[in-house]
Amino acid sequence: MLPSNDPCEDTVSNAAINGRLYYAVFDGHGGRELSRLLGNMLLPRLDESLERLSEEERNDDKAVQLAIQEAFLSLDRDVVHQPIAIVQREIDAATQSSDQKLVRTKEQAAGKQSCYTPVKA
Repeated sequence: MLPSNDPCEDTVSNAAINGRLYYAVFDGHGGRELSRLLGNMLLPRLDESLERLSEEERNDDKAVQLAIQEAFLSLDRDVVHQPIAIVQREIDAATQSSDQKLVRTKEQAAGKQSCYTPVKA
């Protein structure tokens, strides 16, 4: 059998958390980074979701299924929105930096001496 990706982009993850055993395989379609991220984040997220169930709900297949589904959806939201938040912070920082430069330029044009140190948030 020949590997389709060299190096392999898939990630295998397993954990024993709160007496539960978890096993997962993540296919790294476009690269290993996302499969590694999911491998590190999903199993603890699943366990957190299951831990929130009452004793009665833990014996209810539908409640367990919904808890697992919510863990997946929650992680999916984080994976989608986290990069957007990072990009927005970078845009905000660049805009703030441009605004600071504009203020400095106006002050210099008015003959005022200015000294500033940009601080990256």
